[in-house]
Parts: sequence; C-alpha cells; structure tokens
Amino acid sequence: MIQAGAASRIAEMEAMKRNIAQAESEIKQSQQGYRAYQNRPVKTPADEALDTELNQRFQAYITGMQPMLKYAKKWHV
Repeated sequence: MIQAGAASRIAEMEAMKRNIAQAESEIKQSQQGYRAYQNRPVKTPADEALDTELNQRFQAYITGMQPMLKYAKKWHV
C-alpha cells in the first residue's frame, strides 16, 4: 500500500497498479487464512478465550486497510 502511494507521487502508474493488486491479494489472503483459523477443528478453552480479542483486532486491521486501499485506488484512475 505504501509502495502504491509512493509510485503515484512519482507517476509510476504501472508500479502503482501492481502494488494495488498485490495489496488486494494480500488482504484477501489474510482473510482466507483468518477464516481457516476460525474454522479450525480443534479449539482448546485457551484458544477460545483469545478468539474474541483476536477477531476484534483482525477486523480493526481490515477496517484500517480499507481507507488506504481506497486512497491508493483514487490515484490509480
């Protein structure tokens, strides 16, 4: 995401497009990985005790990434 912003400032549009696509892919990968973790077959009581906070933090990460991705895409057009 940071690389996309830097590329936009120096008008390297192809690099910016690649960086945006990579960021989108990595966000999607993190969501898939987190879903796999949530759906794990073995959950100990200690694991479950951490799940609520972990879910809140992961959602905060995704929420925090959205404005950056939106801003990067704004300069992509």
